[in-house]
Amino acid sequence: NDTYRFTVVTGGTVGTTDGIQISYIDGSGENSGTITLNSGDTDVSKTVAEGLQIKFSEGTLVAGQTFTIDAFVPTLQEAANASVTFGSGNGALTIQSATNQVDGLIGGATLSLLGADSNKEVKLTIANDTDAAKNAVLDFVKSYNDLLQFIDDQVRYDAQTKQAGVLLGERSATTIEDDVRRVVSELVSGVNGQMNRLGALGITTDEQGRLEVNDVKLTDALTGRLTGVTFDDVRRLFALSGQSTNGGIQFVSGSTRTKASTTPYQVEISQVAEQASITATSALAASTVIDGTNDTLTITVDGKASSTITLAAGTYTRLALAQELQAKINANPDLTGRKVAVSLNSDRLVITSSTYGLASEVKIGSGTALTPLGFAGTESDKGQDVVGKFIVNGVDEPATGTGQFLVGSATNPNTADLQVRVTLAAGQLQAGAEANLTVTRGIASKLDAVLGRLLDPVTGRVKVINDGFQSQIDDIKESVTRQNEILESRRQSLLRRFTAMERAVSQLRGTSDFLSAQLVSTTRLRQQQG
Repeated sequence: NDTYRFTVVTGGTVGTTDGIQISYIDGSGENSGTITLNSGDTDVSKTVAEGLQIKFSEGTLVAGQTFTIDAFVPTLQEAANASVTFGSGNGALTIQSATNQVDGLIGGATLSLLGADSNKEVKLTIANDTDAAKNAVLDFVKSYNDLLQFIDDQVRYDAQTKQAGVLLGERSATTIEDDVRRVVSELVSGVNGQMNRLGALGITTDEQGRLEVNDVKLTDALTGRLTGVTFDDVRRLFALSGQSTNGGIQFVSGSTRTKASTTPYQVEISQVAEQASITATSALAASTVIDGTNDTLTITVDGKASSTITLAAGTYTRLALAQELQAKINANPDLTGRKVAVSLNSDRLVITSSTYGLASEVKIGSGTALTPLGFAGTESDKGQDVVGKFIVNGVDEPATGTGQFLVGSATNPNTADLQVRVTLAAGQLQAGAEANLTVTRGIASKLDAVLGRLLDPVTGRVKVINDGFQSQIDDIKESVTRQNEILESRRQSLLRRFTAMERAVSQLRGTSDFLSAQLVSTTRLRQQQG
């Protein structure tokens, strides 16, 4: 608990008078400052210290008046960056993180810090997830076998049930099956020669053309028990992958349109990606007091403006003030998903967006804290995207940069959709290409490309086959329609003839009846005369 004593220095009427001054000091004398009330500050919260705010309703304050507030201070420990020491002895590396998630210490790994004990050494083992990899291989084998079974079911004839598949005799179905079989039996070029085919992994073909797995050999390959074969070699046997000669340019992904390189693709960078970063106009004082008169600011990060940021009251060293500013910016609810790092350069604050590229932006706004922080209110900066291209056998293939990522244009003949991440600094650029990139297509990636071409909704073979069937169906429908029209025409003709015949018969009957009547009359007349 702590007790704050407030003294009215300059009196006036709250809600009417500008410049009412109220000083405060806590029981220890460590926290003190002055609150200023202006005419619009009725029932407006004023920060006294972190976690303590005070409001004044309408009324009169007289100079010399005093009052006290008993406050509960819940802080058990001041916030601090997480600190991790990696290694031991003179070569040990100590890094700090604003959160308990530490990235970048070990490539490809994130450390989640759950506790702290400076006397306890923690040993980390970074290993490949062989179980997940094995399950992925088994899933691939099952999916392949299921596909072949499905195709076989459509083209077979069952003599016992006398039932035929819907595609019996359709050559296109067996051609598709042949294409799929060919892919899984091919060698993969550009990879470790000891792991360039499925057989090297213990996956073979049985008499029916189905894949079967040697579990022991598969496990040995995944766990490093095959001499000269690494886990990454197994990954490259299946996946679309790339190997770069420059650690600052790394393969990320591609698509079914990305071709494997017969010779390495060159990657030429003319502009590296940059983060937006602003530097304060003035240097910080060795010690800065933040109170209710100089504790607010606004800032725009990556195109989004913050709500008012309020720094905690207190006396700060330069480093402590940088840490407080970073924490408060990153905690602002209007900047969710956007982060900055605040550092010092020649005692001046530097605010840097964590985002790269044109989307990266830092722009200082306004507020009472700008002056003690050294900002003039005009500081702003935007980042820039990486700019570069791919070169294939001396021919340029364009690429588009977004942040640190460079993506080959969709119409490129070789590098369409090829994506690399460029983490180089401007000083690392050189004349010509910065890296050679070897792109390989593993078996699963090749199969994906084959199936992608088959199933393409515009040019795929399945689309062509389906269009052929549809054309046949349309022709049959048209033929049936024509036949129906002919039959209907004949029916109408016969109907007309039958109607005419009925009329003729009716007329004949009428004539017959007339003649019969005449004959009867003639006979009677003769009888009377006789």
